[in-house]
Amino acid sequence: MRGETGLSAMAVALAMVWEARDTEQDPTVTCDWSMVARLTQYLVRAGTREALLAQALDGFEELGAAGVVIWLYERDGGKLVPAVQRGVDAHADWPDRYKQPLNSGGALVGVLELYCNADDGFTPDQRSAFSVMAATMSATLQQIRLGEQVRRIREEAAAKGAVEALETIVQSLPQGVVLLDPAGHVLLTNRFGRGYLKHLSESAETVDALAGVPLAELIEVAIAGGNDLAQREIQVRETGAAVHYAVTVVPVREQQALVGTVLSIDDVTERRQTEQRLFHDARLASIGEFAAGLAHELNNPMMILLGLAEMLLDDPAIPLNRHRNLEDIQSAALRAADIVKQLTVFTDTQRSDGYAVLALREVVEQALGLVTTQCRAANIIVESEWDEDLPPVEGSAGQLQQVVLDLLYNAQEAITHSGVGTRVTLRGRAVGDEVVIEVEDDGPGVPEEERERVFDMFYTTKRDLLGKGLGLSLAHRIAAEHRGSLTLSTGEHGGALFRLSLPQHRWRQSTWSVF
Repeated sequence: MRGETGLSAMAVALAMVWEARDTEQDPTVTCDWSMVARLTQYLVRAGTREALLAQALDGFEELGAAGVVIWLYERDGGKLVPAVQRGVDAHADWPDRYKQPLNSGGALVGVLELYCNADDGFTPDQRSAFSVMAATMSATLQQIRLGEQVRRIREEAAAKGAVEALETIVQSLPQGVVLLDPAGHVLLTNRFGRGYLKHLSESAETVDALAGVPLAELIEVAIAGGNDLAQREIQVRETGAAVHYAVTVVPVREQQALVGTVLSIDDVTERRQTEQRLFHDARLASIGEFAAGLAHELNNPMMILLGLAEMLLDDPAIPLNRHRNLEDIQSAALRAADIVKQLTVFTDTQRSDGYAVLALREVVEQALGLVTTQCRAANIIVESEWDEDLPPVEGSAGQLQQVVLDLLYNAQEAITHSGVGTRVTLRGRAVGDEVVIEVEDDGPGVPEEERERVFDMFYTTKRDLLGKGLGLSLAHRIAAEHRGSLTLSTGEHGGALFRLSLPQHRWRQSTWSVF
């Protein structure tokens, strides 16, 4: 995406995710997310503070806010001041209000207040849209402020010839700032800039490229854009994890000649993870709603079929030699009804009913029933090994079932599509203060170079099979939310061995249940 900012890419992804939802069929969807993507792109492209605030007022109004107030934090005075407002009556009795700090790089840049005049208040979709818009607005506002600071620094340095004053200002900035001469030599940097350059540049003295992206290319993009500004989000891997850096390149020119370059670098990993989690949670919620609807639609004809089979079995006019066929129909209908019932397990993973004390074996064996038929059809043997008196854990039954389902499906697909292996083993045992669930297969395993990335969001080894890279990422997150861990190693027979570790429940004076 040459010349496209990370926030613009996020807006495009947002549109792709939410356009897939059928708003006519799903009455819970109250927000046009393709419109949110368009409004987000408008915010990213705002070149001045005034243009950004104007776009924000129009955008929040278009999303359904009856009143908008945007406060900006003035560092010089150390206080919040109202920058713009629209439709706000101090004496009105608003049914609902949405308020969110505007933060960028850990620094407060302002506060957003939105007012609703609808009796039902803002919908969850509207609040999610407001959150995405606020994050985009915060990042863009901080970039505009940084540009203003750079211009002010240049003017002050030119007027006073005060290099020391320039360095003092740069060192006080909360982002990484690096000043380069025309050849890319580092003239000045603050402590954040020095730290980021260790991961982005091969040399701390001369910057030729940032994580493989040539600096000359970024400068060319900035000049070609007409506003002497280029933004690029760069992903690097540090200690096995993906880290995202938002890099802004500002070429400094005099009479069309390049006299230097200013780099602004910010670690936006946490923001990207939050955005991705929002998108994936929304997608999984849609899938859960689809699964619930499908289960309902299939259940009715199965019950009719089962009822007819039972009536015919009781009919004395039916010959006895036909009873065997009717019994087969009855058995198949019962099996189909059971599969439909188990399909709702997926829907339960999208609910937030709180944690309970769980007998983990009963929870896991329900998930096991969903994949046993598929494995049997593929000539894959599924075995279970459980410790006696396995201690209970505390958590969400639906979410833990989802983790085990993801691991079992992953093992089944690895064996089926590779043609290697015939067995999947599920174990449950107590290890110290933890309860450990292991899913091991004798399939092809995971190559060493891919092992550290299998839990990354969107990463998949099944590109030719349309893998989305969501299952293991979601499973890893659920394990962490349960104060546990999910790891991958090589099994005894060379296949993959996934190990889910959860802390044992500490008995309290409370009633515990299976669900």
